[in-house]
Amino acid sequence: MAGQDIFGYKRQKPTGVFSADLATLNISNKDAKGLLVQNWRFTYSHDVQEIYEIGSSNIYWVKGHPTGNGQLGRIIGKSGEDLKFFSDKSYDACQGGDDMLIKMRPGMCANATDTESVAETISMTLVGCIVTSIGFTVQAQDVKIMEDLTIKFASLELA
Repeated sequence: MAGQDIFGYKRQKPTGVFSADLATLNISNKDAKGLLVQNWRFTYSHDVQEIYEIGSSNIYWVKGHPTGNGQLGRIIGKSGEDLKFFSDKSYDACQGGDDMLIKMRPGMCANATDTESVAETISMTLVGCIVTSIGFTVQAQDVKIMEDLTIKFASLELA
């Protein structure tokens, strides 16, 4: 059957193509190039409980407190102050933590036009970041020093 792929799908030409090598990452207003970030993951959630009453179909929502958690993994490549993701405040809960601004934009292929571009910049601020753990790993086959940071944060702002 003409016009149909071998799995039976009818697809349009892709409307946007992303290129991983042209992606950009900015952490706390610093270009993350050279920081060798390999992955990051942040979640922000809050508990919501439902309450019912006897003899009624009414439902009530009880909001809990929000909490944010995150992990960031990178390869340690060089030393220096410019490699720190967080200020010293982020390692001391008594100082209330520090804010972390993340801007991420997927890369676009070099021949993509503005009308094909679906690569929007994502901007988020993690407010009151506290580093709760830091760990390092080395594997014999590649002798890379991997750093894993775990954080908690008070609130999340999206822009």
